[in-house]
Amino acid sequence: MKYQFYYKEKKDGSLCLMKVYGQYGMVEIPETINGKQVSEIGPYCFSYSKVEDSFFYTESIDGIELSCDEIEEVYLPRSIQKINSYAFYNCRNLKKLKIYEIKELGSDVFMNCLSLHTIQMDSFSHLKNILKQISWNIVIQTPSFSLFFPEYYEIYDEIGPAHIFGIHIEGEGYRMRQCFQTNRFLFEEYDKCFDKLKNEEKEEIVCQVAYYRLYYPYHLNDKEVYEQYIMKHLPSFSKLLNVENLFYFEKYLNIETIDSLIQKGIESENPLFVTKCMELKRKKFKKRTYDFEDFI
Repeated sequence: MKYQFYYKEKKDGSLCLMKVYGQYGMVEIPETINGKQVSEIGPYCFSYSKVEDSFFYTESIDGIELSCDEIEEVYLPRSIQKINSYAFYNCRNLKKLKIYEIKELGSDVFMNCLSLHTIQMDSFSHLKNILKQISWNIVIQTPSFSLFFPEYYEIYDEIGPAHIFGIHIEGEGYRMRQCFQTNRFLFEEYDKCFDKLKNEEKEEIVCQVAYYRLYYPYHLNDKEVYEQYIMKHLPSFSKLLNVENLFYFEKYLNIETIDSLIQKGIESENPLFVTKCMELKRKKFKKRTYDFEDFI
């Protein structure tokens, strides 16, 4: 893929990326541009903003500005040390972001990025700060684990004269975002939230929390609480299954659930998924065949 990059050179000789033009809604930022390391994502980089005369740029291409509604996936290089404020402001169609260990994260980086559902990270670096900026449903993926954080709501209630308001927070997703000790994530505290979550949230949301904890059981001391839930809500849980994870969760599936998955695969014209489901059905519920000698 070809891109056109606008950038500023910093005092240390590295580059701050200011704007990207391309032909598709996915961009993979290189570690170097014109032989110089890209260390920073500028403010409003992926939002509509003016390209200033002071910006340097790479070779011109026939493309569009990759910002706001035009950007869907962004993969940042390991060299990025800082993401400035409002870098992804109003990227309403941004769905996936990959970042490495950064040292500085600005404010309101993800404002109005309500479609952003997955952030891939290589460490816990700035996970706490990232979660503070995202109140909607989000999956955090690292090489060791993946976690689902449900959305929460901030409701402003008028509590006095002269328009004095207090903030009321609804949703267990908020408490699940507070499970930190300094920058260390406390998985045991996250798991404790599940008991209240399952009584407050919709089935499909609770099933996603259970799915990621069971599929990536990093620091998971008690599987039973999650297993009990999905066994009671198999129809909702089965909606999360696909070719890649079907056999991982086979022990929880009954024949009725597998038959419904086969039907779903037929309706969605997914022959590979249908084949895998039928293979699993034969494996789990194979009827015993009898020979004449069995009755002698």
